[in-house]
Parts: sequence; C-alpha cells; structure tokens
Amino acid sequence: MIIGDISSKQLSGLLAKAKKELMREINYAIFSLNDFISRAAQKDHFINSVLKDKKIFIIGSNNDELKEKCQ
Repeated sequence: MIIGDISSKQLSGLLAKAKKELMREINYAIFSLNDFISRAAQKDHFINSVLKDKKIFIIGSNNDELKEKCQ
C-alpha cells in the first residue's frame, strides 16, 4: 500500500528493478492521504485490515502515525 501522490506508471518504474530481482510481481494499492483518511473514517475493510495487521514499512515510520492521521 502506498499513501501519497504518485501515479501507477511512476511507481511501476520505481519497482521494476525489485520485481526483476524478486522474480515476481509486486502488488500495491495507491491512496492519496485524504482518500486514505476518508476510507479509514468510513471503516473501509481493506484499510482497517491493514491498520490492524503486521506490516513491513519500506518508507515511513510506524502504525501509530497512520492511526493518528485517521482519528
């Protein structure tokens, strides 16, 4: 999951090397910060699952920061 302002085309280019090295697809969902906050406020199943489950952060800090933005 990507929260920010990036297009799928831009992200695909950035992930191309990682995909090749891993020899597999990398699935992602892109949300603007406002969309993410809105969906969390609406109790969106996907967003709430992500907030509850264990994550590996590539860039960013921790789950508490995400939860704060949603409150």
